[in-house]
Amino acid sequence: RSLPHCTIVKMNTDEVRVVGSVIEAEIYSYEIVCRRLIESYPNINIVIITAADAGCYVFHDDTLYHAAGVPVVIEDAIGAGDAFSAAYMTEFVRTGDPQAAARLANRVGAFVASHRGPIPTYTDDVLRAVRG
Repeated sequence: RSLPHCTIVKMNTDEVRVVGSVIEAEIYSYEIVCRRLIESYPNINIVIITAADAGCYVFHDDTLYHAAGVPVVIEDAIGAGDAFSAAYMTEFVRTGDPQAAARLANRVGAFVASHRGPIPTYTDDVLRAVRG
């Protein structure tokens, strides 16, 4: 019920099939589900699919982009998705660039996943990147 109110949708790779079935996509490829979602809900203009260590995919302006993941040793993934979302929105609001937002979000999400606990102490390097 929330989709008619969204302009940006974020899901993970497991959720693609669930969302695809809700919008009656015939094939569950990332691009097809993104296209069908935007066709079904014209107010949505960005769809993000997080893919763990593979990074994420961003569908915007009728194109599916891939933002590579940041290699890290996973310590604790709790909080990484929330950190990803917060970093994505911070960068997107600041720049209006969905691809730059994805790159920063991957970096921050990977940083959180490489530390124990959902809110690690951020390094100066990460803080500078987030603050722009």
